[in-house]
Amino acid sequence: MALMLLALGALGWWFSERGVVSVSAERLQARLDERLPISQTVLYVVDVTIDDPRIDFSEADERVRATLSVELAAPLAGSYSGEVSISAAPVYARQTGELYLVEPRLERLAFDDLPLEMLARSEGVLVSALAEYLENEPVYRLPEGYAWLRPWLGEVRVHDGFVALHLDWLPARRSASRG
Repeated sequence: MALMLLALGALGWWFSERGVVSVSAERLQARLDERLPISQTVLYVVDVTIDDPRIDFSEADERVRATLSVELAAPLAGSYSGEVSISAAPVYARQTGELYLVEPRLERLAFDDLPLEMLARSEGVLVSALAEYLENEPVYRLPEGYAWLRPWLGEVRVHDGFVALHLDWLPARRSASRG
C-alpha cells in the first residue's frame, strides 16, 4: 500500500511539472490535410469546396486560426476561387480524447471576381459550412497510449505556439470541457 501511495505521489509530482499535452500547428495542419478537400452542396445549388488549410494560433484571444482555399460554383452564377480565414475556439472532448474547433468567426473573406451581392451571401454560407464541419470533425485525437489521460485532461489553452491540454485535477473545473 505504501509503495502504491509513493508511486501515485511520484506520478502526481511528474504531472504537476509536465501535466500538459501540447499540440503544434503542424500536427493540426497534418490532421486537416488528411481530411481535406471537402465539397458540400449548400442551399441545393451552391457547391463549396474547401482545401489547402494553413493553421496558426492567436494567443491573445486563445483561438486557432485557419486560412483555407475556397471554390464556389453555382449553375447560373459561375465558378469563383478565393480564400477564407476563420478563427475558432479549441475545445477538448473528454470522453473521446479529441480536440474540436468551435464557435468559428470569420476573419477575412477574399474572392477576386465575385460580385458584391454574392460575396455578402457567401459569408453566411461559408461560416455555416465550416462550423458544421469543424464541430463534427476532431482536429486532434490523443494517441492510444495516452487514452488513460482522457478523463484527466480539461483546460485548453493556446500559448507558446501550441494548443495545450492541461491536466485538471479539480472536479469542479473538469466539468467545463466538452463531454
